[in-house]
Amino acid sequence: MNEDSTKKIPPTTETPQKALRTYEGDVADVLAHKNISSATIAIAENRKRSGEDSIGSTGNVAAGEEYTDNSNSDQSHLLKKSLIVLASLLLIGGGMVGAYYFYSISPLAPQPISQPQTTVTASIIPTDTRVAIAIDNMAPFNVINAVRAEIAKPQSNNTIKEIVLTQTQNGQRFGISAPDMVSLMGISAPDILVRALANDWMLGVYSDSQGVKTVFVITATNYFQNAFAGMLQWESVMADDLKQYLYDNAPADIAPTIATSTLTTSTLATSTLAATTSTSTISYPTSQPSNVLHGSFTDRIIQNNDVREFVTANGVLFLYSFIDNNTKLVVTGSEPALSAIWDRLEKKAFVR
Repeated sequence: MNEDSTKKIPPTTETPQKALRTYEGDVADVLAHKNISSATIAIAENRKRSGEDSIGSTGNVAAGEEYTDNSNSDQSHLLKKSLIVLASLLLIGGGMVGAYYFYSISPLAPQPISQPQTTVTASIIPTDTRVAIAIDNMAPFNVINAVRAEIAKPQSNNTIKEIVLTQTQNGQRFGISAPDMVSLMGISAPDILVRALANDWMLGVYSDSQGVKTVFVITATNYFQNAFAGMLQWESVMADDLKQYLYDNAPADIAPTIATSTLTTSTLATSTLAATTSTSTISYPTSQPSNVLHGSFTDRIIQNNDVREFVTANGVLFLYSFIDNNTKLVVTGSEPALSAIWDRLEKKAFVR
């Protein structure tokens, strides 16, 4: 055996290649160097999959990053947001309460302007429209102008509009009574007539099929005999007392004249006695010429009702009659208006 063959081959210094890196190996290394239990790694991996937390910058344990729990910081951030929202709500609520107190309850709050409520009784006859006019502190002349302005407004044909005059008492508006109306308007009616008037009354405007308007007044009476006697006594000057309410300017044919006659006491007594004994047929005194205007009263029967008409050279200036079983007195300017009033009374009674 030769010498070369007996020489030993020196051992190589190459580092043995490490086996293929696996997940189990990484886990084992981490357990060995970081002293972390396998349970901690499993919890971290589970949180990583559910999006709750991340482990390391590369997302695995083997990167050598320590696990950091951010749940406490998230809870703190949520608590701060909740406190901010709660504080905002408290500020808004406090501002609303303060504004309500300042503008509604506090002594500095503006006082609301209260409108008086209107208390008006039902219409004596059915109407199509009702209009209230407040006449507080108004002179009779101004009241007449206000009523005329309302009458002049457009009105549908075959309709009745009621004009209610009101006054304020204790914060409420009430319709004035018939006796108060006579006093306010300065109507010189006899005392026996005024005392026979009840509180209920009605001022209305009737528009016929052609659009011609007629004003009327209906008053309730509490004693027919006195009311009838008072109307007969008033006839001597009634036309002059009512002319300013019937026309803006009196027609030329009813200009004032000198008084020539008056009703006598014996005539009034006879008329009153006749009215007491019979209500279907009333005996009126002999027609007398008006003391102040050209014209005279005449008797008429309209729809089986007794009517007294003041007739001038141009026709009927006004008329009056006791209606509804003589419990109401109506004064108006035309026969069609009187017929319309009767028709509505009949319909009202039929509805009841």
